[in-house]
Amino acid sequence: MIQTLIRKDLGLLKQYVVGAIAVTIVCYMATAIGVVWLTDYQDESMQSLPVRTFLILRGGHNLGFCATALLSVMLAGSIFTLERADRSAEFLACLPPRRYQHLISKFAVLFGTTAFMVIVHVSMTLISD
Repeated sequence: MIQTLIRKDLGLLKQYVVGAIAVTIVCYMATAIGVVWLTDYQDESMQSLPVRTFLILRGGHNLGFCATALLSVMLAGSIFTLERADRSAEFLACLPPRRYQHLISKFAVLFGTTAFMVIVHVSMTLISD
């Protein structure tokens, strides 16, 4: 029952979840472009691959943690309001799952997405150290 509710919530929040994954990747790509552009004019030691990789991972995870906080707040705010907007919340109240089961599925989607983003950024932090 919970798996069905989680799939329903993932379908409802698909754009937010895909956006969160895309923003996580874009944080590192934008940092990589900035690092390559900024280190092009510096001495040879700053243009080496280990230095650039360190700078990309450091800058990407800093930018990524800010994006994670923003996207987690957006996801948390939308998780209940989307069902109210299309009036499916009234329909779901008539179905067999209890309210706590709906809440568990929403928290699973919210914390699963946030945990994915945080794990990516923490692993990049550990790699760069």
